[in-house]
Amino acid sequence: MLLGIIVLVVGGTVAGLGGSSGTLIGGMVVLIIGIALAVIGAATGGTMVREAVSPQVTSKPMSGGMGSGTMDDMVKMLASAPEAQRRDMIKTRLSSFAQMNDEERANGMKMMIGAVQKLDQEGIRELTYSRLEALAEDFDPATRKKLMGTHMMVVMGLPKEQMMAELNAVVSAMGQCHDACRMKDMGTMKELMMEMPQEKRGMMMQMLPPDVQKMLM
Repeated sequence: MLLGIIVLVVGGTVAGLGGSSGTLIGGMVVLIIGIALAVIGAATGGTMVREAVSPQVTSKPMSGGMGSGTMDDMVKMLASAPEAQRRDMIKTRLSSFAQMNDEERANGMKMMIGAVQKLDQEGIRELTYSRLEALAEDFDPATRKKLMGTHMMVVMGLPKEQMMAELNAVVSAMGQCHDACRMKDMGTMKELMMEMPQEKRGMMMQMLPPDVQKMLM
């Protein structure tokens, strides 16, 4: 484009000098070439500028911006992390769940449950324990209730085999929790259960071990 402008200026100068007809014609030719170069330069330069400043758009999946593969990788990393780091990262993930709308939070939790269930039993127990500890110690009662309520709703909608696997993991990990953690989490679960329709509550209670049923009654 710069070259076109230079040629344009030169052409205009030559044409403006007048002089002989040959000089005038030569000046006009240079002027026309300059205009053409300037137009072409503007078009290509504009395209280059647009390409340079145009933001790169990437599609974000639901569930907090994570695809299933990314969630699987994150869960594997969490399972192998030291307890303090795992607890901190789970707290961060739960905080992001709490900020989502109901649909996004449910989708995210469902994806995370599916990823956790691909681990071995030790990994499942460790992650579930850290999650229960984080829920009890790192969140206020209202946020804990929102997170646990969505989790309970998602679990109830899973196929029976997955649902029982998740319930068993929670029951097993609950036994590892210290007393204050257990009381907070069980208190929230009891509150959620009491808000369920009687038929749904009865079905949920039947799936839990007798000791847990007593704690929720």
